[in-house]
Amino acid sequence: LEHFRLDGLSSNWLGGEFYSAFCNAANDARVSVSSQNFIYLMTNTIDGNLSTKWLSNEDKPWIQLDWSTPIRCRGVSLYELADDMHITAGELSFSDGSSLAVGELPDDGSEHYLSFDTKDIQRMRFQITEGSSGKQGLREIEIFQRYTHRVSVDDATSPSLPKEFILHPTYPN
Repeated sequence: LEHFRLDGLSSNWLGGEFYSAFCNAANDARVSVSSQNFIYLMTNTIDGNLSTKWLSNEDKPWIQLDWSTPIRCRGVSLYELADDMHITAGELSFSDGSSLAVGELPDDGSEHYLSFDTKDIQRMRFQITEGSSGKQGLREIEIFQRYTHRVSVDDATSPSLPKEFILHPTYPN
């Protein structure tokens, strides 16, 4: 099941409907990091599996996602390691020059969702600035890109149209 964040549904003048959502674009990115443990690799953060992880060799590492073409996004989810290596502060920075302070992540490894105004970017970096251990890392990163599909009478049963969604508890915020 792909993660989607529902954005809206509206009718157009042709009688069809436009379906719009935000889907996870992290697995389409190229990942780079300031350091990594040889067992817990950076690509684990975008594999969709919460049982894998990236672990750095430093206390204030960064992880960066790059896309070959711009994506339109409005939210990021971070999943911490759920052990004694607790992230207490960080910063997200984007290729458009904007940045967002990140507070303490849940130490149980649950989702920490950050929403922001929709932006077009080709790069996002998460810099861990404070933590409780000498090494830090993440289990998963999700970044939500706009996905739009026009549904008409002819293709309403199309298999390419997502059938299920996971809505964030604070939707639509």
